[in-house]
Amino acid sequence: MKIALIFFGFLFLVHTGYSQLQKAQINPARIPELNQHYLDEYTFDVSTNPELWKKQKNGLNVSVATTNELYLRTEVPQISQQNAVWETTGWKGERLNAQLVIWSTDTLRQVRLEVKDLVNSKQKVLSKENVKVDLVRYVLSNFPYGAKAQNCSGGSADTAYLMPDRFELLNRFDLPGNTVRPVWITIDIPADVEAGSYAGTIDVISEAQRKTLNVKVNVQSHNLPKPKDWKFRLHLWQNPRA
Repeated sequence: MKIALIFFGFLFLVHTGYSQLQKAQINPARIPELNQHYLDEYTFDVSTNPELWKKQKNGLNVSVATTNELYLRTEVPQISQQNAVWETTGWKGERLNAQLVIWSTDTLRQVRLEVKDLVNSKQKVLSKENVKVDLVRYVLSNFPYGAKAQNCSGGSADTAYLMPDRFELLNRFDLPGNTVRPVWITIDIPADVEAGSYAGTIDVISEAQRKTLNVKVNVQSHNLPKPKDWKFRLHLWQNPRA
């Protein structure tokens, strides 16, 4: 009888441990066997706070967000107020980056982005050809977001987390309900563009809705040399263990 109680107590603890997952954590029983080939995006993570999704507006939600934060696939983005404006400043020849976060409580079909040319007050154009849009895919990680470990260890082998990391060219995508999709935007300022303030828009479109983001790029008169002309000292350390 005592052995049976210990056994069922162990099962209860295991079940409780698996049901109380951290943000973006995957149930260890569902961790796939990895291989060297291309892996599709995994989608079996679950929200740690489903009640927050019930407080979100239905339909297409879009916001410009910081590039210094990760937004997890099934967790409501911690964005207090949606921001529809991206204003940035750069030198000629510089690359600028922004992150868009798209989320919805219901499934959105055929989500895509339409980028317009940026134009200044003199009708000079910073072409949309200089704007690149990448879909951010979620990949497996041994460590949770914000892990304190700063080393080259492989982490725990019996659990995994889904973290936004892999860039893919964006054509269009479907967004399942109660999920998040980050989008990475890059603007390469041409070296020969005229200094000034350039304004344009990026439209985020689904089958039923459209949201417009306003983009303003302040191009300064300074010119960033091409990387081959940079002067710097590079000191590399190689760890044979890796």
